[in-house]
Amino acid sequence: MTNIYLPLIDLFHFKTLKMTAKSLFLCLWACGLSLQLLAQTEKAKAKSDGDILDPEKAAKASTWVSRGNIYSDLALNPNNYDKYKEAAYEAHQAYMKALSMESNNAAAQEGLRYLAPVLINVGATAYSKNEKNEAMRAFVLANDLNPTDSVSLEYAIMTAFEVKDYEMFKKMTHKLLELPLERKLQFYTSLATHYALVEENYGKAREVLERGLVDYPKSKNLRELKIALDIKEDKLAAAIPDLERKIAEDPNNFDGYYDLGVVYESYGKYYFNQLLDSTVQLIEPQRLDYEAKMYDNFGKATELYLKSLSLEGESTNTIFNTATVYFNRGVYLKKQLNKLAYKDLKSKEGKAIDEQLDNYFKDARPYFEKLANTPIDKKYRKADKTVVFESLRIILKKLDNKDDHAQRIDVLKKLLGRYEDYDYVSDDKEEKMESVRKELEELEASAQAKPNKEKEKKKEPEKKEAKKEKDPGVKN
Repeated sequence: MTNIYLPLIDLFHFKTLKMTAKSLFLCLWACGLSLQLLAQTEKAKAKSDGDILDPEKAAKASTWVSRGNIYSDLALNPNNYDKYKEAAYEAHQAYMKALSMESNNAAAQEGLRYLAPVLINVGATAYSKNEKNEAMRAFVLANDLNPTDSVSLEYAIMTAFEVKDYEMFKKMTHKLLELPLERKLQFYTSLATHYALVEENYGKAREVLERGLVDYPKSKNLRELKIALDIKEDKLAAAIPDLERKIAEDPNNFDGYYDLGVVYESYGKYYFNQLLDSTVQLIEPQRLDYEAKMYDNFGKATELYLKSLSLEGESTNTIFNTATVYFNRGVYLKKQLNKLAYKDLKSKEGKAIDEQLDNYFKDARPYFEKLANTPIDKKYRKADKTVVFESLRIILKKLDNKDDHAQRIDVLKKLLGRYEDYDYVSDDKEEKMESVRKELEELEASAQAKPNKEKEKKKEPEKKEAKKEKDPGVKN
């Protein structure tokens, strides 16, 4: 197997960084310096710059503590960022110099504790100016000063990932995973994904996943990623007998059917992706073999998911996967239809494919509709709901039922709102938004034109009657 299928995941929630940084900014700014105090601080800075050149004064720890306090104050005001970009680091060096002279200097220790949140503010300011390397530098130092602070750690991880400093990303993520936090799932997922996709170090990826599954045994992302690795390393088939045995031992446990369903769905997705990947060249016998295996595995997954739902009908994971299995079979047939020449679309073969495609989409529809009205939670995330609206858009457009126009408009509006949300990240975000807007405008125009046509139709008898009264010779 040359490719590895990985589930779609949000590596990070960038909104968290922006909102928390804003709150922190307001908090710190409330304590910030007025213009008058800034002038005084700059005057004190000039004096400190001279003091450290004086051998007698430079030999005193108090000189360096005072310097640290001055530069820390300069770093606090975000309006000073461009002028005093290095102020926080100057403060750090000054406090460290004082501690090198007096290791128990309480004032220097207190200054460093105060400097940690100042550095987070500096990082947030740098990030807002798109200086992401500088932001990472500030967040990393903030965490060095306060190693148990999860905020600076999370920000350091996110910015390191964005600037592709993967060594720092790994270092800080491993550090976070050692902390006793409740909120570590996304970091297990992102680190395992990095090892699997970027480094292709499947052993490391598996170590992270196995540790993550101890903390989050029911995580959909971690379980699906582990299954993807098992497929890549040809280890998945060995898991099937164990899962079947668990079902036999506890036939009323819906999780057992779900887990085995995920295995078969993952196999189905592998063949599905191979069939739709334009870079994969398949000879006809191989294509037919992959197609048969895709349908077989998707079919087995569907049966298991339906059994799981019969035991626990409100499991969002199972509902989502059931919808996806039906939908993906429809997507494959849609691709097959797109390959047919126009004249062949009306042929017996073309009509049969189209009919089966509609059936798969009809099967998927109620599950997606249920999820469209399901609130987001830890298991059912924003990314999942976006996929739900995207899928419903495709289904409703293909089925093209006039009675569904109001629902189509509602789905498009909600999908557009999701795309417009600033925490939605996609390379083709603008193209997606434009496509939805265009379809929405066409539907709304069509919906507006329909009542006008009906009004005109109702007026026809009145017009004819009026014309008849005016000209008795006119017949109906």
